[in-house]
Amino acid sequence: MQGSISVQTIRSYLGLASMRGLDVRATVGAAGAEKALEDIDARVPWPLCERIAVEIVTRIGFSGAIDAMASLGEAGVGVLHYVARHSATVGLGLRRVVQYYGLTSSAADCELVDRTSPARLELRQRPYVVAPVRGLISGLWCVSNVATLRQMLGREFQPLDVQLETPVPGPDDQRAYEAALRCPLHFDAERSAILLAPEVLGERVRGADPVLEAAVMKYAAELLDRPDPEGSDAIRSRLRRHFVGNMQSGHVALQVAARQLGMTARTLQRRLRDEGTSFHAVLDDVRRDVALTQMRARRQSIDELAFVLGFEKSSSFHRAFKRWTGQTPGEFRRHS
Repeated sequence: MQGSISVQTIRSYLGLASMRGLDVRATVGAAGAEKALEDIDARVPWPLCERIAVEIVTRIGFSGAIDAMASLGEAGVGVLHYVARHSATVGLGLRRVVQYYGLTSSAADCELVDRTSPARLELRQRPYVVAPVRGLISGLWCVSNVATLRQMLGREFQPLDVQLETPVPGPDDQRAYEAALRCPLHFDAERSAILLAPEVLGERVRGADPVLEAAVMKYAAELLDRPDPEGSDAIRSRLRRHFVGNMQSGHVALQVAARQLGMTARTLQRRLRDEGTSFHAVLDDVRRDVALTQMRARRQSIDELAFVLGFEKSSSFHRAFKRWTGQTPGEFRRHS
């Protein structure tokens, strides 16, 4: 049985490629993928993923595709980026990427070999992935992970070596790889791999947010447990993801969330009602989950946590916490 890739991952990459001149609408139309990409919580079957990949390379070239992924910003590509970026250490972040890789794609899996020197992050693609697409996925995977590692470390990190499952490319494509990876490259590899010094795994992740870490890990676990990614809770899940990414910035207002989800505020409220919940109920659930995790972890003061969760006053957080647990924050912390 062939696999699939999440719509979120494909749409994120199409957005990056659009900054390199890709006509997204024409690309999606030529691949016959309009309807398949409408629901961000759905997955795209593998044959359609291959058609989209061919259309991208046809239109902007292999080097353009690599340049697009090299421009990966803090928003990343899907939930795995947040999982890595908000882990305490690089090693923990990469192990989580391995654990949750299936959320992005079932056409491959990852492995972190960290008991050797150098350490290796490897990609294992399924046998049904055809050679040209295998090479593209190898390149995009290596470039995106190196870009993420640079964000995690907060410096111009260079791998010790990168191994790619593609023949030695032409001059333009090779220059694109060299510019993106800035390390020794080995082509025609049996398996895609990024080699790094073992001590890098122990480095702290720069800018990791423990509040976002707690929320995104809970969300990732929910995704793994969900039997049907197109189930009836799609809007609620999308709203939870919005809160996870925007809580610290304070952008948790109804109008902002609706705009990010591509609908009017009234439509968002109606669809949440259809699912038996409401905007404020979902926000309250996320705040409660994060609050309980952070209180047990003892990483922040009570006042700091109230601020990060978006409560205008500390007293408002205290009232909400007692409603959630029957205890004040201080009482909970003393007994947990």
